[in-house]
Amino acid sequence: MMKMSDKKELMWIAGAAVALFILNPLLPERMEIGYVLVSLTLLFLIQSLIRDLRILFRRESTNAEAEFGRFTCLESVVGFAPLIAAVVLIAAGWRERVDLPRLFWPLAGTAVMLSCFMIKDFVIDLKTLRVRKHPDHVNMVFRWNSR
Repeated sequence: MMKMSDKKELMWIAGAAVALFILNPLLPERMEIGYVLVSLTLLFLIQSLIRDLRILFRRESTNAEAEFGRFTCLESVVGFAPLIAAVVLIAAGWRERVDLPRLFWPLAGTAVMLSCFMIKDFVIDLKTLRVRKHPDHVNMVFRWNSR
């Protein structure tokens, strides 16, 4: 069963997708690849930040005790990896511009937002190197020396 907050987030994603289709003629048709990556990654990270702030302010987490371990949010890793790659491309001076297909921004933006939504409940357990579902990982505390 899907939570009401998930349904609301999907409605916001649908609204943002419609807005991207409407604004598509105003968005660039040619851009350096590093800046394309930065743009899409920032969309991903902003969506993640908004969700995290909503969770913190509404306290949607359960009142369970904190779970200590070597965990990191999959969403954070997926969000920061392309950002780092983009910064490296830009800093290295790779200025190759790419022609973007006509519907690139609406389709890529929607795909990024849906991807962010789909992986929001997963964490990486760095001790066992496994990805597992943990919907309430706001109560997880990272520690290197966990048992």
